[in-house]
Amino acid sequence: MSTSTPYITAQSLEERFGQGFLLAVTDPTNTGEIDQPKVSRALADAADLIDSYIGKRYVLPVPTVPPSLGRVAADLVRYFLMTDAPGEEVTARYKDGVQWLKNVSTGLVSLGLPEAKAPASATGKVIVDGSRRLFTRRTMRGY
Repeated sequence: MSTSTPYITAQSLEERFGQGFLLAVTDPTNTGEIDQPKVSRALADAADLIDSYIGKRYVLPVPTVPPSLGRVAADLVRYFLMTDAPGEEVTARYKDGVQWLKNVSTGLVSLGLPEAKAPASATGKVIVDGSRRLFTRRTMRGY
């Protein structure tokens, strides 16, 4: 399971897509109960996918979840929940979400959050810190 910020909760998912949707995709035997472990797995899978993209640019976990990121998370979770032929619209929204995440990771799209600072080695400078040289031309004179 993911230890990152929950980009969307099960309650938000139900508000967005409805209880009927969640029952349809998690209750194949019509017990009338939403399979919470299946929902939790899909939420974690979506969070892991999101983290793999935005972690290149932003410090994780993000301090706040922008609405656009919540929307993409919902589309990813819906796709992960629909194990049997997700349909054209769901697949298209999943692909659009992944493309959007790629754009976030490259900096084409911003989340409006503070970006992670690049390590010193990524700036192209070589920084050496250490003690003074022991063996120089001056100290080796006469040998």
